[in-house]
Amino acid sequence: MKKKWRDLTQVEIDGLSLKAHRAYRRWKSKQRKRAAGTLNKKRTIPAFYRSPEWLRARYEALKRSRGHCECCGASPADGARMNVDHIKPRHKFPDLALDIDNLQVLCNRCNAGKGGWDQTDWRPPSAEMAERELDLAMLHDLRARGLLN
Repeated sequence: MKKKWRDLTQVEIDGLSLKAHRAYRRWKSKQRKRAAGTLNKKRTIPAFYRSPEWLRARYEALKRSRGHCECCGASPADGARMNVDHIKPRHKFPDLALDIDNLQVLCNRCNAGKGGWDQTDWRPPSAEMAERELDLAMLHDLRARGLLN
């Protein structure tokens, strides 16, 4: 018997309809995952990120940035999910893991492209840093005018 165009969904694979075959494949996949112990495994959060010290440092970083991404300026009010990021990665600099000066707040989108290889500091310069730069500029200017050795 010749199959008609509209009956293409009834294609048989090993005596099963395509729909039944797909259901069988899903079941088989679940059986394999269950046997491997990976079915319904939730991602485990490392103990470091559950520690009170990290939660305190994270809160301080969020408070400092007023909950805005320090790269693009997005906030949870815009629907962005915020991440507290280590500028210098934790796996390379474990001693800086809780240092507030090594933390910056980034939205998911900005943090997604940043890896352990990128140590870009997106935070705006602090008032102290701006003052230091201004002092250096003034010193340079005074030296250029010949008023300072």
